[in-house]
Amino acid sequence: MPEWMTEPWVLGAAVAVLVLLVVVAVLLLRARRKPGRPRAPRPSERIVGKTGTVIQVVRAHGWTGLVRVGEGDGAEEWRAESEGPVEIPEGTSVEIVRVVGTHVVVRAREG
Repeated sequence: MPEWMTEPWVLGAAVAVLVLLVVVAVLLLRARRKPGRPRAPRPSERIVGKTGTVIQVVRAHGWTGLVRVGEGDGAEEWRAESEGPVEIPEGTSVEIVRVVGTHVVVRAREG
């Protein structure tokens, strides 16, 4: 065996690299998702399907409207766009169809 291979710093470096490779392998295996297991919803996706109230007119194009989702201290205000080619006036009850970044797409609730 060559003399340089028995130097303490070479052995230490080899052990450090080996430990690093094992840690990376374990993390990759833990991060891999099992097939058929759904991912956890993002926090913003929790409002999809919920109802809100228009507090600023929601237009068909552009994030110009504003809706309030929830009540009391837990209420959130979101920039909104209408799902269809219709304008939704203030005070209208709406359903959250989807979240696009920091905005929501809504449709007026029937009834």
